[in-house]
Amino acid sequence: MRFLVTIAHAVYGAGKLAAAAELTKHKAGRALRPKKEDVFTMKKSTLIAIVAFLSAVAGALAAAFVYLRRREAELDEYEQLLFSEDFSHEEPDELADQTQESAQEV
Repeated sequence: MRFLVTIAHAVYGAGKLAAAAELTKHKAGRALRPKKEDVFTMKKSTLIAIVAFLSAVAGALAAAFVYLRRREAELDEYEQLLFSEDFSHEEPDELADQTQESAQEV
């Protein structure tokens, strides 16, 4: 008999829990559904203007990225040329020698 009372109490508790879950589900559904005065409508032209603006921003960011990447490559090349071992400091001396030779010829 005591076992039957325990089972009946468990079934009653489960039913109460199921009813509470259903009520919570109903309240959540009502809260998540927007009311008519809460719905925001937008004209198609406004949406198109927003999409065009976002596209322009994305294009500007892509152009800046490509420009900076190319500029960095040019600066790396210039730095490599500037500090390489192939860069000879004797070029001005050769120019001075040529100037002296042309002066002697005259």
